[in-house]
Amino acid sequence: MSRPFSTQASTTRSSCKAWPGIVAAASLLVAAAAHADPHSCKKVGKDEARLVPSMAAVDYAESGLTPPPSNPDVLPFQTFKYGSTVWREPSEHCFIVGQTFDFFKGAGNSKLPRPTIVYFHGNGSTSHMTATSPAYLNLVVPAVKAGFNVASVEYRHPVTDQYLAQWEGGIVPTLDAGYVIQYLRGNAKTYNIDTNNIFSFGHSRGTLALWQMLQPDMGGGDTGLPSSLPDAYFGYQPNTTYQCQQFSTLFLVQDQQAADEVANCEATNPYWQQFGSAVDSVNAKSLPVHLQTDGKFVLKEGTDDVIKLITYADLVADGYNTGHYPDYSIALLDRYEAFNNPNMDYPESQVSGKNCFIGWQNFIYPLVQGQSPRLTPMGD
Repeated sequence: MSRPFSTQASTTRSSCKAWPGIVAAASLLVAAAAHADPHSCKKVGKDEARLVPSMAAVDYAESGLTPPPSNPDVLPFQTFKYGSTVWREPSEHCFIVGQTFDFFKGAGNSKLPRPTIVYFHGNGSTSHMTATSPAYLNLVVPAVKAGFNVASVEYRHPVTDQYLAQWEGGIVPTLDAGYVIQYLRGNAKTYNIDTNNIFSFGHSRGTLALWQMLQPDMGGGDTGLPSSLPDAYFGYQPNTTYQCQQFSTLFLVQDQQAADEVANCEATNPYWQQFGSAVDSVNAKSLPVHLQTDGKFVLKEGTDDVIKLITYADLVADGYNTGHYPDYSIALLDRYEAFNNPNMDYPESQVSGKNCFIGWQNFIYPLVQGQSPRLTPMGD
């Protein structure tokens, strides 16, 4: 997901691509005019999320949504709605998108409900994947072959899509990651989903799904609604806080340049106070997390979890950007450790874009519960 922080080092150092192509996915203000300008895109349709829309495949001609590209090399999938909202996506040239997901059925003939992976794409991408994208090759193909369903989700983001707040009483969209989990749980029989084995994955802006997992459940209990919480989260290039000052405090020497960057970030993002923080949301019961980043952690010498503060000038000079700063992962780990919560693995560093999500089975397989279909061995 995009980071609400200005940057002079705004190019992406690696990518985990999806169709139709990636734009530089660094901080929000890489393209401030497009992302923060409330008039950057014109809203389409009525913003009214529903948890139980029609379960027929999406009729693109009727909906006005952009259909997925014809790609015979991609595993077969169908596209469904999990809500009725459509909007113009700033990170995709204001193309019309909506609350949909591409659904890949797990391979095999087992009639048992299947564990399901729910994938949230990065900025400049959509839910539609190509046969050459790393997320497709490293996650979707082995997951489907192993017997997992995979849902690749289109969703609104509180930073990138903050312009929508002008039509919603000043409220930024934050909850699509929860809505789609609720929809999949509520319609588990239709999609043959094991409701005890739903796992969120995200790339960059897809870290919204991590934030959502760390929030109170939108359903469950006596609410009468399905739970909005997945059973674990695996992320690549995560952003674990979207707060301008918190990023500065966690990672930067507090000098005048850092103060200027925070002021610029907040001034350019009129809704910044609503942007969340996964770091602030951790507690003693937070669910399992595994994170990968392409950069090398910036740590105090002789430690493996103590963040070294650097100047903003050094951050730029060293080729980092505020969108994908490696120590986002360490900041989250520190919070898990502060609560004596063992559910977060030590994060992986220096994972290239072409290798994103490789090894996810080591994290997910031990978490699969109950009578799900027997999973194929890793590497098969």
